Amino acid sequence: DVAAVLAGRRDAWDATASERGVLLDVALDAPHVRSVPGRLEQILDNLLSNAIDAAPARTAVTVTARRADAWVRLEICDAGPGMTSEQRARAFDRFWRAEPSRRDRGGFGLGLAIVGRLVAADGGTVELTDARQGGLAVVLLLPGARTGVPLDPVVVSV
Repeated sequence: DVAAVLAGRRDAWDATASERGVLLDVALDAPHVRSVPGRLEQILDNLLSNAIDAAPARTAVTVTARRADAWVRLEICDAGPGMTSEQRARAFDRFWRAEPSRRDRGGFGLGLAIVGRLVAADGGTVELTDARQGGLAVVLLLPGARTGVPLDPVVVSV
């Protein structure tokens, strides 16, 4: 249930976003995805952490979710500096990091590598693009699901 997961992630990250002067704006169409329990939370935690870190004060990080045929399209956008096409091409490589942000917490360059592998393990795709308002947009396409249909866990190594 994407609505429940997003509500939980919004609650978890809202204080951090507010502390940094960033609005966390979540809008969704309440779709369901086919994902191993806990995996979507881990994906969103990595992406929200990056987006809040990149977003300048007095801007918003927006999260939208909607049905797209048999898929669910999740989009996380920030108004930060974005990435060059060269950076986007390397962003899912393990241990690779873009230039540190002003609020860099000293990560190891694994967050997007983990996101890419988790999304792929659930049969989805992830793409980095320029956000409409500037900054970066992360677009996830995940298989839509009927409620109550379990997914067998797949071990993911990074």
